[in-house]
Amino acid sequence: MTTSTLKGKVAGIVASLMTLGSLPLLAFIIVFWRLVSASAQGQAVEGDVVGLAIMAALAYGLALLCFLAGAAYFGYQRFRHQKRPGTWHATMLAGVTILLVTPPLYFLP
Repeated sequence: MTTSTLKGKVAGIVASLMTLGSLPLLAFIIVFWRLVSASAQGQAVEGDVVGLAIMAALAYGLALLCFLAGAAYFGYQRFRHQKRPGTWHATMLAGVTILLVTPPLYFLP
């Protein structure tokens, strides 16, 4: 049995929505990185910590939900229909995976 590459509108929409769902997490990572670098330079960091924590939780949850939906779709296509994700779809899966792994790795001792 040979596997073919997954193509079509649905696969493209799933990969695009997965990527769009991870953009708030990317925004949080950038904001957090800027706050940490400003704090390291001795500048006063102002802002609402509770708001930043809520933003982090919602952004991470949305990115995780979008990743799980995309992984479930591409996994189903792989195992049920023997179709592997295209290069663009695999790149989007890898990009969202990197975004999801980055925040927990930062806080590891």
